[in-house]
Amino acid sequence: MAGAGVRLFTAGSILTAQQVNEYLMDQTISRFADSAARDSSFGGLGEPVLSEGRLAYLDSDNKLYVYDGSNWVELALSISGTSAQVIVYDSSGAPTARTLSGDVTINSTGVTTIDSGKVTTVKIADAAVTAEKIDNAAEITILGIKQTSVIEKITISGTAATGTIPVDVSNGTTYYTANSTGNFVVNLRWNSGTTLNTKLAVGEMATTSFLVTNATAYYVTSVQVNGTTSGVTTRWQGATGAPTLGNANSTDMYTFTVIKTAANTFTVFAAQTKFS
Repeated sequence: MAGAGVRLFTAGSILTAQQVNEYLMDQTISRFADSAARDSSFGGLGEPVLSEGRLAYLDSDNKLYVYDGSNWVELALSISGTSAQVIVYDSSGAPTARTLSGDVTINSTGVTTIDSGKVTTVKIADAAVTAEKIDNAAEITILGIKQTSVIEKITISGTAATGTIPVDVSNGTTYYTANSTGNFVVNLRWNSGTTLNTKLAVGEMATTSFLVTNATAYYVTSVQVNGTTSGVTTRWQGATGAPTLGNANSTDMYTFTVIKTAANTFTVFAAQTKFS
């Protein structure tokens, strides 16, 4: 029977038929043409009894099997598959090479990747969302509100305001510390590679600030969105409308809230505030 273990035969020992069956025939790897030939070779008249631990190799699929006392089970070492597949045991306990599907993929070196869009709200534990993690986020969406960070960003530049100035909303706030050299036009955009029309959906808005250092009272003469005033309606805070002067020897803060009302159509609410 299989499982008899090993025996040391010495010179002159008598080798019986039982010993040949127990130590040789029952504990070798038998080779068969296919599963039908294997299954018909046990339990009949003059045939060995099928017992747990017996091994068999099948030419039909080039795989090695072990009998577990109830079923022939394919040995994992003999399972064939393709690159980046994993071994999965099916309902009968047989190992099979499978390709991962669902939320995670794996490559041929064993590195797993969570696919884009697979981590949904219901899969995130409340305790896993901390202030520190939100602070480090490039962009978060909470209850439909998009925000670049909890601690707001600012870009400080020693540039003097003049001409047409690209003000990137993705920077949070832009601060020019050198004295302005002329009146200027503000061009609101998300960044150099992305327009606000692309970034914002209809019914969404974004707010940014532009701080300008003045010795002479230079000011904003026009507001663009994505390089144009077409489709842009600008409404200035206060009864007097758009500014006609800046504030000398001061820092003027311009605040712009851009609302996308339709494709390539925006309403900008603007304000000028003097800081002496």
